[in-house]
Amino acid sequence: MKDGAGLLSDSIESTLAIESSAIDWRLLAGRRLNRLVELEHDYAVIRDRLDRLQTTYGLLFNENDNRMYRMRHLEKLHATMLDSFSWRMTRPLRSLSGIGAGGKRLLIRILRALSRRPLLRRVAGALVRRMPGLHRLVRTALFPQSPAH
Repeated sequence: MKDGAGLLSDSIESTLAIESSAIDWRLLAGRRLNRLVELEHDYAVIRDRLDRLQTTYGLLFNENDNRMYRMRHLEKLHATMLDSFSWRMTRPLRSLSGIGAGGKRLLIRILRALSRRPLLRRVAGALVRRMPGLHRLVRTALFPQSPAH
């Protein structure tokens, strides 16, 4: 006589034997093959996407390098400009450009008062004539009705 554990193992073995004989191995193999083909296709698609992304990344990386080089070059040019003699000489004019209408009127009155002194007028005229843009600005500020020369 068999004990309870032996009977259970016999029933499991007989159930497995029935189930294994009921499995259609060709159908199962076909399904697995179809799944494998799908996975290989997905892998190929993902690999193509990765290749395109890597190419795009390389192009963007090179473009970024070019822009960084250009930015460093422009920063050097900017530093050179800020250190130039003309930039330092025109600093007072740039600071005056930020004043409002009242300050502008005061500046014009001061310039007119200084222009009444012959020596200051000659020195200022010589300096201003060396910079045509400044000459035009001063002339239009002092004499708004006269045309600029």
